[in-house]
Amino acid sequence: MADQEAFSPDLAHYFDTLTHSFQTEVMKPDTKIFEIACKSLNILPEECIYLGDGGSNELSSARAFGMESYYASWYIEKWPSWKKHESGRDNVNEFRRSSDIKELVNIAKMA
Repeated sequence: MADQEAFSPDLAHYFDTLTHSFQTEVMKPDTKIFEIACKSLNILPEECIYLGDGGSNELSSARAFGMESYYASWYIEKWPSWKKHESGRDNVNEFRRSSDIKELVNIAKMA
């Protein structure tokens, strides 16, 4: 699953499917959005890697649903400091970290 804000359009072709809240009318951290994504790929949550910036408690929610959650530190490092610490964010230290988008390939191979 990919968040449209997190990936530039030139990366979208690397994903089998994209699941967006504006299309599903389900917002993170509601686990229904993760269920929709898994069903669209015909996979179990345990077979899925979730990568996010920790907003909306998405990492905790994806993990509770059964996905392996990774914190996209390369993405959030571009944000202003006030946004990194706003309320409603996961404690990102609880999650594995992806410090470079290129790491996604290695993470996927290990899964």
